[in-house]
Amino acid sequence: MAVTPLITYQRDALWFEAWGRYAWNPYLDRSSEHKYWLDRLTVKFENKNAAKHFLSSFELGADVLPALQRLLWLGHDNHTVLSAGAKLWHLENAEGIPFLPLKNSIRIPEYLRALKNRKTPIRDNPIEFLQKKRAEAQNSLREAILATSLVSRNQPEALSYQNDALATSLVIDFYYHKIQATKFKIQYENNIDTEKNKSEFLTHLENSVDTFRELTDLTTKTYESLSDVPAKHPAKLKACPYHWRDILPIFEKELEIYENETSRTLDSSFFKPSLKGLAGIWYSDPGLKIPVHPYATNTLRFDWSNPSEEMGRNWSARWFGFLIPIESGTVIMYCESDRGLTVKSEDKVLL
Repeated sequence: MAVTPLITYQRDALWFEAWGRYAWNPYLDRSSEHKYWLDRLTVKFENKNAAKHFLSSFELGADVLPALQRLLWLGHDNHTVLSAGAKLWHLENAEGIPFLPLKNSIRIPEYLRALKNRKTPIRDNPIEFLQKKRAEAQNSLREAILATSLVSRNQPEALSYQNDALATSLVIDFYYHKIQATKFKIQYENNIDTEKNKSEFLTHLENSVDTFRELTDLTTKTYESLSDVPAKHPAKLKACPYHWRDILPIFEKELEIYENETSRTLDSSFFKPSLKGLAGIWYSDPGLKIPVHPYATNTLRFDWSNPSEEMGRNWSARWFGFLIPIESGTVIMYCESDRGLTVKSEDKVLL
């Protein structure tokens, strides 16, 4: 059945109605509000049982995306688009919203530090936190599917609510697998049960990409775009507005990079060169683990947009030493990377 696309205020009319009802006073009587929305949904769908299940779906799934925001807070502003996903290195450094507590759970960086030190956190970890929210999303989806099967009118709108519940469930599944992958990545990188953790890492990373592919397939049929705010995560995009299909290749490429990286072994005979000035190490993997060439230089101005056959595309570099600026004042350094970068001065992280 062909469905005519709706503009925002039409498609999200119920959301705007709820916003207008609670924006200035969210502390209304719960029992009275429950009756209000039950009556409102009964009129909309001409079926009280459908209304009950939709209301249950809304309440069960209400905290799934806000919980992710509290845990991650990617972008550190009001323009974070959670459903766009994130790369592994984003998740490793996701400190969450500092002014909103995570009930009974520690933050991701604290959890990863505990893993590195082979310690068991005394409180719930982020994965257990996500498991609870994942269950809420799945229960919300079940209620939405049941409600949709019972409606007597406005079936396209009912189906849109069901698709929203499915999309939310896929988003939480994506993050669940991706943070699981982060956990196993940290452990194998710190020589903890290396082969087993490496295998689990790749399995969960593959699952996260498969889940995002499902999300893309769903939203290609149901959403015109993901956001009209310029993308920051998982990467800056020129396209705006953009769609999940614009994001999917980023995660597919990330998986490919790590599959190539984990298939190689480290040459332990390599040692950091001891040179004056600025020295560099080129690595044949993107994770600074397989050093190949040391060399000295007096510049960081390189163009690797057309890498040689030897370098390939899955590589990384580390520089250390000192630079002498040509004049006094503020020094601005530019670097473009598809995997992130760190700038340190005397072991202090500047960027």
